[in-house]
Amino acid sequence: MPPMTHGNTGASGVIAKSLFSDWPRRLNREQLVTALDWIIEYGIYLFAFMQFQSKGEAFRSIGLYAPLVAWLIKLCLVRDSGHRVSLGGIVFLVFTGSLLISALLSIDHLAALRGFRKTVLKATILFFLISQNFTTWEKLKRLGWVLACSGCIAVVAGFLNYFSGYTVGGGMAAFSTHRNGFASILGYLIPFIIACTVTARVRVTKIFFGGFFVFSLVAMLLTISRGGWISLSTSLGIWGIFLLRSRARLVLQGAAVVGVVVLMTISASPRAIIIRMANLQQDAYTLNKRVPERWIPALEAVKDRPLFGWGPAEVVAAQVFPTYYKKALARDPEGPYIGMHSFYLTILFYGGFVALTIYLVFVSIFLIGLFRNLTKTVFWSERSVMIAVLSSFVAVYLVHGIVEGLLWWTPLGVILGFGEACSKTRSERDYNMQPL
Repeated sequence: MPPMTHGNTGASGVIAKSLFSDWPRRLNREQLVTALDWIIEYGIYLFAFMQFQSKGEAFRSIGLYAPLVAWLIKLCLVRDSGHRVSLGGIVFLVFTGSLLISALLSIDHLAALRGFRKTVLKATILFFLISQNFTTWEKLKRLGWVLACSGCIAVVAGFLNYFSGYTVGGGMAAFSTHRNGFASILGYLIPFIIACTVTARVRVTKIFFGGFFVFSLVAMLLTISRGGWISLSTSLGIWGIFLLRSRARLVLQGAAVVGVVVLMTISASPRAIIIRMANLQQDAYTLNKRVPERWIPALEAVKDRPLFGWGPAEVVAAQVFPTYYKKALARDPEGPYIGMHSFYLTILFYGGFVALTIYLVFVSIFLIGLFRNLTKTVFWSERSVMIAVLSSFVAVYLVHGIVEGLLWWTPLGVILGFGEACSKTRSERDYNMQPL
């Protein structure tokens, strides 16, 4: 009988040979997964930075589809990535499915499917790319910085437009023909500028973002968008609530800065603000004609297709709106269809009560999860990211969305995916961070 040591040596040799021969393949796979993670992360940064730019569609396409392809390859390589779709993710997927059904049932299903692909499908892709891959606070904080830098670019572009001499009715100041849309962009990005201002440790960085925060306030005032003013007030209120307890001095300083900026802007451009405010009482009765001119005809259209709506396409809305306008108001519309001026009503028209109900359920789950993790997190750098996401979404999509329909779907996917990732990511407990 051969000695036992020979058998052990042989077995050890086989195991060592197997491990050695498998090592290059395993190493290459690990390197490939790392490269795919890099493509996903920085592709999303590229898209987030370019999402509001008037130029750069090619960069936005790269920032969307390159991470998507990389993620699909990664899912094939990594059998168990450890990421599970949350309840919020499942509900959002159901919401997407309901709008797909609405597109298939539309009177012009080809146009509705094209609209679905350009809006809802892209938002869904972004939601899952971010919520499933941004699983560390370092990634989430970098995404916040990218959005803040995008906000700075938007402010610069707005002032360049402003100084080019654009004005509206009666010489009132504004930034572009789409001033309400520009106000929505500012409302979306200003919270991230605030987050970078209050968390920056380098004095130069704090001054840089603080300066852009002041300029963004001036820009918001000069858009003369009252919905934008309300959304900004909402955002600042949310920041004040969360900061008041631990950083009361910072809140007082911020309130003083806001007050000074508002007074200086009004004194520098009194006619624009006064004219806008003078019409406030008259416009309040009809929400600037939104109720009779937009909302009532849209609700008349929803009555005929209450469950799944007309499909997610502006082309379809433009086709049917004049008919229901005349039915509701007994006269022809004065001009072409320009939207429903309500994000909620837009969802209702696109997908009926099914889509709107699912969306509201998702928003409830989203806000509860984000708020729950926000109250548990003790580190200021992490809390500031979640406050920025919360205030951005609430101000733009919950508040401004009541009276404005110029809200984009792809940024909705970004902010919802961002918030979903924040609600699932636990604190890294890096004690080099500054706790509250």
